[in-house]
Formats: sequence, structure tokens, C-alpha cells
Amino acid sequence: MSGATTNANVLRANGDPQWLDTYGVMKANRNSIGEDITVPNNVNAMTIGPIEIGATNTITIANGGVWSIV
Repeated sequence: MSGATTNANVLRANGDPQWLDTYGVMKANRNSIGEDITVPNNVNAMTIGPIEIGATNTITIANGGVWSIV
């Protein structure tokens, strides 16, 4: 996903733009998860699909946590 935007003012994670615009209107994410992740209690998480979870990776949603894929 690197290079998806040339805007230097956007938030990045490991070099990937997380927002495609300066004001945070257009969110971006990769199409795969390659790490174990826990969504804690009282946290709402969102991913834009489609999404693939690596064969050796686990996504855990704690009681009271939410993960939505849109």
C-alpha cells in the first residue's frame, strides 16, 4: 500500500498511509493481517474488507470489545 498517497501530512504506520487525506476523511488499511491482535474490553475496532488473516495468526475479541469489518 506504500505510495497510495503523496501527502506527507497524513498519519502513517510502518510507512503505510492510514489516512489518504490531511483531514482524516478517507481511511486506508492493508488487505491482510500478519500478527496476533487482541481487541480489548471497551474498544471498538474497524477494518475495511476484504481482509485475510494469516494462517498462524489469531484475532481475539475480549468480552466487551467489538471488531467490525465493513
